[in-house]
Amino acid sequence: MVPGGIVTEQVFTRVHYPGAGFGGVPLSFDLQRKYDALDTLERDGTLDQFVLVQALDVTIIVGTLLVFTALTLLAAGRQNAGAWVRRLGRLTTVAFVLAPTMDALENVSMLALIAFRDRHPDWLNFLQSSCTLGKTVFFIAGWCGLAVLLATWAIDAVSGGRTSKRYATNRS
Repeated sequence: MVPGGIVTEQVFTRVHYPGAGFGGVPLSFDLQRKYDALDTLERDGTLDQFVLVQALDVTIIVGTLLVFTALTLLAAGRQNAGAWVRRLGRLTTVAFVLAPTMDALENVSMLALIAFRDRHPDWLNFLQSSCTLGKTVFFIAGWCGLAVLLATWAIDAVSGGRTSKRYATNRS
């Protein structure tokens, strides 16, 4: 994830697509605005590199899926976790599966927008922008959920497991 991210960001820097990469999320439902940006890339000779970035982003997509899902499952599945922690873990895992999925769909739909620029596919623009928005929302939800999971894990470790054992007591 990290090496792929570094390479992808270096290419993004050379491309100068508005708002892409670490500079922000290129969220716009305005198809003409996207075409203007793509036309600028074509004039500048960096459109091919932008297409390459869409492919290189797969390394980040797969990496985030594996790293954040594994970390979430680890934090939520600790031995003395209470039921609410496990539920939060499931929801956070879902967010970390959906976010990279939306990212991949965003990239594929952007490649399709580039390929079919002469046809002005409004529905494809809506799909691409919706995937950008969905990716952002799911990543933020996942990171918030993971922060709570890691905090409860740390609190549980510091307190010697007392905080979550109260949820796991057996009343026989």
